[in-house]
Amino acid sequence: MKPWKNFQDVSHALSIEVHFLKGVDTITPGPDFRIAGQKIPRETHRFSGRTAMHAHLHVSEEKPPEDPDSPLSFTMEGYRGQPPSSLIPFCWAPGWNSVQSINKYQQEIGGSLKGGDPGLRLIEPQSGVAPKYFTDHPEIFIPLQDHLWLVSLHHIYGSEELSARGEAVAKRMPTSYVMVNDLDAKELKLTPGATLEFEVNRQPYKLPVQISASIPKGIAGMPYGLPGLPFIDLPAWAILKTTTHG
Repeated sequence: MKPWKNFQDVSHALSIEVHFLKGVDTITPGPDFRIAGQKIPRETHRFSGRTAMHAHLHVSEEKPPEDPDSPLSFTMEGYRGQPPSSLIPFCWAPGWNSVQSINKYQQEIGGSLKGGDPGLRLIEPQSGVAPKYFTDHPEIFIPLQDHLWLVSLHHIYGSEELSARGEAVAKRMPTSYVMVNDLDAKELKLTPGATLEFEVNRQPYKLPVQISASIPKGIAGMPYGLPGLPFIDLPAWAILKTTTHG
């Protein structure tokens, strides 16, 4: 077997070795493809700052990196006409910018691209065989006495690990709580702000209560990812202990 020289060689080897990948090497033209002897630029003619990127090191402009794996170039220079549909690096047309110019690349508004839609459908449906859909369904939820099915509640501020470390986000994070249905609150004689003590997988919790009709009966919710809350893999059953009325 010949040694691989570029990405097309790898794609060709895959199309031969893996049956369902047959034809992937034909989706786009090879790295030797040119139009009027020119590569297709990845950068628009309005691309700026390329020279300034290295101006702190030297005044002369560095040679753009070469791409032996595709007919695209890392420059503004090259073929300025409309490229094949599988090699469109950006959308631009005179008087149109970005997504506004997509219609200029289509055969009609919302239609296929000029030259055909690129890509290869790898998995074809079997002719004459009706598709099989789901035949089973989840079990009916049955609440347990002295238990609540605990699920995670995600917040815009606080539930994301990295943003929660930011000062601006931290100011908007809620405090820890457990949310219960209003009917469960009546049965457990809970009022807003009361403390509910429970245990999940032997991990004890003691949190103030929020009451809401938006959460189903028999289910409780706890904020996900808030600092100070021990991690627990939810959903899981919460075993109720004691309550302290607020």
